[in-house]
Amino acid sequence: MLTAENIRKSVGDHRVLTGVDLSVSAGQVVGLMGVNGAGKTTLISILAGLERPDAGSVQVAGVDALRHHRAAASHLGIAPQTLGIYPTLTVRENLACFAGLAGLTGRTARTRVQDVAALMGLPEALNRPAGQLSGGQQRRLHTGMAILHRPEILFLDEPTVGSPPARCAIRRPFSPPRSPPSAATPRSCPMCRSLVRAWRLRTWRSRAHIRSRTKGSAMSLLRSYSIARTSWQLQLRDPASSVIMTVLPLILIAVLIPSAKAQLVLSGYPNATGAEQTVPGLAVLYAFLSVEQVTTLFFREHAWGTWDRLRASPASTADIVIGKVVVRFLVQLAQTALVFTAGGLLFGYRPNGSVLAIAIIVVVFTAMLVCFGVMLVALCRTMDQANTIGMLGGMVMAGLGGALAPVSSFPGWVQSVAPFTPAYWVLDALRRLTLEHATLADVAPATGIALAFAAGFALIAALCFRSSAVKIGTT
Repeated sequence: MLTAENIRKSVGDHRVLTGVDLSVSAGQVVGLMGVNGAGKTTLISILAGLERPDAGSVQVAGVDALRHHRAAASHLGIAPQTLGIYPTLTVRENLACFAGLAGLTGRTARTRVQDVAALMGLPEALNRPAGQLSGGQQRRLHTGMAILHRPEILFLDEPTVGSPPARCAIRRPFSPPRSPPSAATPRSCPMCRSLVRAWRLRTWRSRAHIRSRTKGSAMSLLRSYSIARTSWQLQLRDPASSVIMTVLPLILIAVLIPSAKAQLVLSGYPNATGAEQTVPGLAVLYAFLSVEQVTTLFFREHAWGTWDRLRASPASTADIVIGKVVVRFLVQLAQTALVFTAGGLLFGYRPNGSVLAIAIIVVVFTAMLVCFGVMLVALCRTMDQANTIGMLGGMVMAGLGGALAPVSSFPGWVQSVAPFTPAYWVLDALRRLTLEHATLADVAPATGIALAFAAGFALIAALCFRSSAVKIGTT
């Protein structure tokens, strides 16, 4: 069922694992014992696909786990040592997320969520936010998320660390059984010995019916949808940033319209009201400032300990990234659309060009922002770094691109630099569509250049993104 041979791992000059061999058959329960720093968690991380060894091989249910992680992950369940739950989501939503990642849908998923909550002693807490649970209850939820899909191999890394009262509750799903899975549980205490002697997961059935139901691209879409649903739920729990980034530009539009009107008149638009500059300009500026919401999506997963849980699931890195950014793309698109719509209703913004072309350029711009945010995640180690660079870079690009004043009013050297920013091409297209009766064909070159910036950001993100990279986020 689980075989590891000659596993070696070093961190710098320190040899953590030096030729570890392990063989676990179906029905066995194995405890890893050792002093702190002996390499128990490192070994579990390698067996679960969260780390790569310097040498050695891992076979999971006949699958080469190092070469085919996703295939092996469908056989595995892992509750890492570090607690990994979404504190702002309910117990039900936490469990449902990982049910979806395992391919469970509809009534099957709902029933399994109820069953696991009952097994872990949490049926009364299903609708409570996980962050409001006691430490022992959170640890039980953490473990329940690992057994949702009835894995054939289960890793429990320090399942009761920091919460002694949780020990009896963690035992509840384990009893003398039929056909249990293998389990590897590092715990240097009598509880581990008890687990090794007697515990078994009960009522375990083959996952063949789950794996055969959806395959290939359909399964990837299902996993991305599950992650997107969770991201949407997280967005609903904390909408403040999105609301602020929608309301603030409308306040500033009211303040800046008179000066914008004077600038447009001097630039050759005598009939301008000022809304033609401030509405698209501030919509673009605050959209750039909203990039921090993209980076926060990823760094917060690391702070909550849920990123490694996603990586240990059958979902690919692409499944995870797509599931997370699609919600942010739609939310940002809605924010920008609301600013344009409110600009028309409150300040008389009336573009005289193609409205369809405006919609297309806004969609392209939003996609570019999401790609820019993912690139920052790939390049930065901490959330503070990513948010600082994103905010400063966004302000500079939007400012040089003409968000606060027409580019024609800038000094000559600034005008020569402006075309090197993506905001310039977006705002140039919006200006022409707003003031010069432009059509989609007229702004096609500017739209193409904005797309090229988006592709460039996406390429850098794809080349530099490492799902195993250590990131430091805050909650």
